[in-house]
Amino acid sequence: MECPDLEVLTDDDLARRQRARRELMCPAVRALLELSQRGELTTAHVELSAHTLGVHVRTVWRNLARARLGEPLRRGRGRFEITDDIRTLLAYHRGNVKPSTENSSRTPRRPAPPR
Repeated sequence: MECPDLEVLTDDDLARRQRARRELMCPAVRALLELSQRGELTTAHVELSAHTLGVHVRTVWRNLARARLGEPLRRGRGRFEITDDIRTLLAYHRGNVKPSTENSSRTPRRPAPPR
């Protein structure tokens, strides 16, 4: 079986590969952690895992360090909530997000007068 060229892959194919990579990272890190606890982990194990998962070796080492500390492998994102102030700011800019978020933090300031 021949590997398809990256130019031929659709967005769905790439998304499917990325999802599979995320799903396989946990079991791979778990197996590497067991090897580490037994004192049998080598760089070759990490390199093989990285190559198999299609990620950089540093990513596997970083995830292994997180697993040792009991931290989740992927950082969670805080949920962004659109408040009435943000909705007003978006309405002022006619739904254009870029000027609405430029030079502002999570709490919007009063909009500048139109020119």
